[in-house]
Amino acid sequence: MVVAIALVIFGMLALYFGGLSMLRFCIGVSQIFRLTISFVSIVLVAFVTSLPEVVTTITAQSKEGLDDLAMGNIIGSNIINIGVILSISLLICPYSCNRNMRYFFGPLSFAIHVALLIILWDGFFGIGKASLFIVALIVYLIVLIKKNKSHSFLQKTTVKKGWIVAYGAGALIGLVAGAESLVRGSMYIGRHFGISERILGLTVIALGTSLPELATSLIAAWKKEEEIAVANVVGSNILNPLLILPLAAFVRPITFSPRFVHTDLPFLIGLSGLLCILMLLKPILSRLHGAMLLVIYVLYFLWAL
Repeated sequence: MVVAIALVIFGMLALYFGGLSMLRFCIGVSQIFRLTISFVSIVLVAFVTSLPEVVTTITAQSKEGLDDLAMGNIIGSNIINIGVILSISLLICPYSCNRNMRYFFGPLSFAIHVALLIILWDGFFGIGKASLFIVALIVYLIVLIKKNKSHSFLQKTTVKKGWIVAYGAGALIGLVAGAESLVRGSMYIGRHFGISERILGLTVIALGTSLPELATSLIAAWKKEEEIAVANVVGSNILNPLLILPLAAFVRPITFSPRFVHTDLPFLIGLSGLLCILMLLKPILSRLHGAMLLVIYVLYFLWAL
């Protein structure tokens, strides 16, 4: 029990410093290459903070009988990204949406989730479908590169160039090790108190693989770098279906429970669609919007139990 508590404490500390390092690394990279913060956050930060989902999903898919865990990790992480991470970030610091976020990234994330529902309706995701998603990912990255405009480079804070590599390494180690430590410690504590595996899976595993996004976004919001906080969430929600799901299918085709396409994925589409509507109606996502998204997630969570 002492070891489990130590793992939880270490995990929280590692995630905090990992998130802080990721924030500084993101700013440093944007400075050197004259990239917009949105571009760095949507691509680089989103990929690094999604590493736990990559490892967990591929590991689950490599084992027989864990297809639902692989699919649930991806869909569940995307739900948590909006319903928990984004909502809490907005409670800390409201976000003024730029034009790209309102008219491109937000609607694109919604469209990908709709396409995912259509493609997954038959309960099977194989190499053929995965290849289509990889092609879509390549097109998406090409469009991102073209949309990046160096003259829009603007930074609230600066980072010394000599520290950028150190911040990047610290972010990678802190976020991945912290998430792993916190998940393992929490599971040990849960089992000690007799909490069911199902409840642990719904809470610890789904939230655990999203902890890097949570740490990075909350620290960014706290530091008033709300662009990073929101772009990280939206970027992860785009990369999870376009990259992580196909990688899992390349390991072994996925056959999953129909509940995902009947309940969980439609809820994700509704949540993503609501976020798009909020951004289109008003350029500022307020604390009230954050509270609304959080309440919706809590209601979904209680219903799912």
